[in-house]
Amino acid sequence: MYEHNYQNNIQALQDVDPQLAQKIIAAARAESFELDVIDEDYQLYNITDQMRGEALFANIVDELKETLTYLKRKREHDFLYFFGIAN
Repeated sequence: MYEHNYQNNIQALQDVDPQLAQKIIAAARAESFELDVIDEDYQLYNITDQMRGEALFANIVDELKETLTYLKRKREHDFLYFFGIAN
């Protein structure tokens, strides 16, 4: 069941952000990851692939600010549906 949900989420993400989908697919196969605390007060974390020395998000703070700015424009909508990968 979880594999089916994972595949559905990846497929949905492929349609919206193929580059991020490929990063997540690659991350699922690797074994050497570390969780980096960006800001504990705001619970900002990033995942770093130790084998490649690359973070999953280039600049998580700017990406978060951009997303929040985008969502503020959607305040007048009755419903917002979020699709993605989460625990």
